[in-house]
Amino acid sequence: APRYLPSNNQWAGDVPYPQLEYTPPSITIIDSPEPSQNSRVTTPEKPFDCHFCNKDFPKKADRDRHEASVHRNEMPMPPGLHDCPELGCTRDKGFTRKDNLLDHLRRVHNKDIPKRRPASREYEENKGKDL
Repeated sequence: APRYLPSNNQWAGDVPYPQLEYTPPSITIIDSPEPSQNSRVTTPEKPFDCHFCNKDFPKKADRDRHEASVHRNEMPMPPGLHDCPELGCTRDKGFTRKDNLLDHLRRVHNKDIPKRRPASREYEENKGKDL
Protein backbone atom coordinates (compact mmCIF):
# COMPACT_ATOMS: atom_id res chain seq x y z
CA ALA A 1 0.00 0.00 0.00
CA PRO A 2 1.39 3.45 -0.85
CA ARG A 3 2.23 5.67 2.08
CA TYR A 4 2.65 9.41 2.32
CA LEU A 5 6.11 10.73 3.05
CA PRO A 6 5.68 14.26 4.44
CA SER A 7 9.36 15.21 4.08
CA ASN A 8 9.19 15.52 0.28
CA ASN A 9 5.42 15.58 -0.39
CA GLN A 10 5.66 12.35 -2.40
CA TRP A 11 3.87 9.04 -2.14
CA ALA A 12 6.17 6.06 -1.69
CA GLY A 13 6.85 4.71 -5.17
CA ASP A 14 7.55 8.18 -6.67
CA VAL A 15 3.89 8.92 -7.46
CA PRO A 16 3.29 12.67 -6.95
CA TYR A 17 1.02 13.64 -4.08
CA PRO A 18 -2.01 15.54 -5.42
CA GLN A 19 -2.04 19.21 -4.50
CA LEU A 20 -5.49 20.35 -3.41
CA GLU A 21 -6.61 23.96 -3.45
CA TYR A 22 -8.59 25.25 -0.47
CA THR A 23 -11.68 27.27 -1.30
CA PRO A 24 -13.17 28.99 1.74
CA PRO A 25 -16.96 28.80 2.15
CA SER A 26 -19.01 31.84 1.22
CA ILE A 27 -19.61 34.01 4.26
CA THR A 28 -22.40 36.44 4.95
CA ILE A 29 -22.10 39.04 7.68
CA ILE A 30 -25.25 39.56 9.67
CA ASP A 31 -25.64 43.29 9.99
CA SER A 32 -27.84 44.63 12.78
CA PRO A 33 -28.44 48.24 13.80
CA GLU A 34 -27.11 47.60 17.31
CA PRO A 35 -24.21 45.23 17.83
CA SER A 36 -25.12 42.62 20.42
CA GLN A 37 -23.40 39.76 22.15
CA ASN A 38 -24.79 37.34 19.56
CA SER A 39 -23.81 39.41 16.48
CA ARG A 40 -21.36 37.27 14.58
CA VAL A 41 -20.50 35.88 11.18
CA THR A 42 -22.67 33.04 9.93
CA THR A 43 -22.46 30.91 6.82
CA PRO A 44 -25.32 30.25 4.41
CA GLU A 45 -24.94 26.52 5.13
CA LYS A 46 -25.83 27.12 8.80
CA PRO A 47 -28.09 30.18 8.99
CA PHE A 48 -29.85 29.36 12.32
CA ASP A 49 -27.93 30.67 15.32
CA CYS A 50 -28.51 29.41 18.85
CA HIS A 51 -29.95 32.19 21.03
CA PHE A 52 -27.82 31.10 24.00
CA CYS A 53 -24.39 30.09 22.66
CA ASN A 54 -22.22 30.44 19.55
CA LYS A 55 -23.42 27.32 17.73
CA ASP A 56 -25.22 27.53 14.41
CA PHE A 57 -27.33 24.96 12.59
CA PRO A 58 -28.45 24.16 9.04
CA LYS A 59 -32.11 23.72 10.03
CA LYS A 60 -34.39 25.60 12.41
CA ALA A 61 -35.58 22.29 13.89
CA ASP A 62 -31.96 21.36 14.72
CA ARG A 63 -31.45 24.67 16.50
CA ASP A 64 -34.74 24.34 18.40
CA ARG A 65 -33.87 20.79 19.50
CA HIS A 66 -30.42 21.95 20.66
CA GLU A 67 -31.87 24.85 22.64
CA ALA A 68 -34.56 22.70 24.27
CA SER A 69 -32.11 20.01 25.36
CA VAL A 70 -28.89 21.92 26.10
CA HIS A 71 -30.23 25.31 27.26
CA ARG A 72 -33.43 24.09 28.91
CA ASN A 73 -32.73 25.90 32.20
CA GLU A 74 -32.02 29.18 30.41
CA MET A 75 -35.32 29.23 28.47
CA PRO A 76 -38.18 31.35 29.85
CA MET A 77 -40.78 28.68 28.93
CA PRO A 78 -39.03 25.37 28.21
CA PRO A 79 -40.94 22.63 26.39
CA GLY A 80 -42.31 19.76 28.47
CA LEU A 81 -40.36 16.63 29.26
CA HIS A 82 -41.13 13.21 27.78
CA ASP A 83 -41.81 10.78 30.65
CA CYS A 84 -41.30 7.04 30.39
CA PRO A 85 -44.77 5.42 30.18
CA GLU A 86 -43.60 2.09 31.67
CA LEU A 87 -44.88 1.44 35.20
CA GLY A 88 -42.11 0.85 37.69
CA CYS A 89 -39.43 2.49 35.53
CA THR A 90 -36.56 3.62 37.72
CA ARG A 91 -35.94 6.66 35.55
CA ASP A 92 -37.87 9.30 37.49
CA LYS A 93 -36.78 12.33 35.49
CA GLY A 94 -38.14 12.85 31.97
CA PHE A 95 -36.31 13.08 28.67
CA THR A 96 -35.73 16.41 26.98
CA ARG A 97 -35.87 14.75 23.55
CA LYS A 98 -38.42 12.26 22.27
CA ASP A 99 -35.77 10.30 20.36
CA ASN A 100 -33.93 9.70 23.64
CA LEU A 101 -37.15 8.39 25.22
CA LEU A 102 -37.65 6.01 22.28
CA ASP A 103 -34.05 4.77 22.60
CA HIS A 104 -34.67 4.21 26.33
CA LEU A 105 -37.85 2.21 25.59
CA ARG A 106 -35.97 0.05 23.06
CA ARG A 107 -32.89 -0.51 25.22
CA VAL A 108 -34.21 -0.69 28.79
CA HIS A 109 -37.73 -2.03 28.28
CA ASN A 110 -37.04 -4.12 25.14
CA LYS A 111 -39.85 -2.46 23.18
CA ASP A 112 -40.03 -3.20 19.46
CA ILE A 113 -40.22 0.37 18.16
CA PRO A 114 -38.99 0.93 14.57
CA LYS A 115 -36.29 3.53 14.05
CA ARG A 116 -38.22 5.09 11.16
CA ARG A 117 -41.84 5.15 10.16
CA PRO A 118 -42.66 2.76 7.33
CA ALA A 119 -43.00 4.43 3.94
CA SER A 120 -46.51 5.37 2.91
CA ARG A 121 -48.36 3.15 0.43
CA GLU A 122 -48.49 5.99 -2.09
CA TYR A 123 -44.70 6.39 -1.90
CA GLU A 124 -44.14 2.64 -2.36
CA GLU A 125 -46.50 2.51 -5.37
CA ASN A 126 -44.80 5.48 -7.09
CA LYS A 127 -41.20 4.59 -6.22
CA GLY A 128 -39.12 4.46 -9.39
CA LYS A 129 -41.78 6.04 -11.59
CA ASP A 130 -41.25 9.37 -13.31
CA LEU A 131 -43.98 11.69 -12.05
